[in-house]
Amino acid sequence: MPVQDEVIPSSKGRLVQWFGFDQFQPERAMTSHFISVNALLAVRVVLVLYSGAVQWASIYWMATHFQFERYFAYFTYLTFIGLHAYFVTTLYHQVRYLLATRRPVSFLFQWPCLNYLYVYLYHTVITFNMVTPVVYWALLSYDFISKAATNDRMEWWLTPSVHGASLIMVMIEITLNRMIVHTRMLLLVLFTVILYLVLALIYYETEGWLVYSFMDLSQPAHAAMYYGGIFIFIVACFFFQKAIHSLRDFLFQLRASRGKNKVMDESTLYGQDSQKGLVTPMDSSIASQITFGGVSSTHQLPV
Repeated sequence: MPVQDEVIPSSKGRLVQWFGFDQFQPERAMTSHFISVNALLAVRVVLVLYSGAVQWASIYWMATHFQFERYFAYFTYLTFIGLHAYFVTTLYHQVRYLLATRRPVSFLFQWPCLNYLYVYLYHTVITFNMVTPVVYWALLSYDFISKAATNDRMEWWLTPSVHGASLIMVMIEITLNRMIVHTRMLLLVLFTVILYLVLALIYYETEGWLVYSFMDLSQPAHAAMYYGGIFIFIVACFFFQKAIHSLRDFLFQLRASRGKNKVMDESTLYGQDSQKGLVTPMDSSIASQITFGGVSSTHQLPV
């Protein structure tokens, strides 16, 4: 089905323009290259339900283990909150999109800052939910693995969910939507990490407690190595996700191009046969339907 890819109202703010916030095309979040809008809605319902279950289970688990006051100190949980918030927000707009006869009115007519925050959230979600699983299993999972025999069932479910299933859900979302990654948004992603480090420092100064062992500044050389390495890895994850978006669009264009060429070949074949008197009027009508049923635009998407 053809889509218009309307752009949200432009802004006069230089920073908004520089980061590309006002280049956001909401319909890219609502539609897919590969499945219909209704199928995408069904997938997102599942993602919201599962991420919501994990979200509230993690709060319950921390509260029952008398650690809820430190819940918001963990980068993992903050990252998962962002992921769940993205899924819930996108599902809301998806429903509004379908109710409004497939026009993203909920994006186009809401407060512009909410659109900018949505774009910002998307870039952090796709980056951090790749960083978190890798860093956890590479540097922080020893305690969980060493206590495997004594871990309760909920911990066995929660830990892989927030350090693994989160990445799977993000990759499903990236594959199915048509969103664009803006390179300059990397600066805001890194700024978000700096804000988190400030939060972790506040916890350390007030409680004398380090969220993660590798954040210890008592050994400056090791700290510099870890901090520098993680920042580089965050940059690498950002550009990896940008490459995945480009690959997704390239594969769709390739498939669309092949489909168009196939339709053109069939049309030519039927045309040649009709000149030889081998095609009946009904056959000619079928050939015409095939020609016009092909992909005529990159915006021709599943219904």
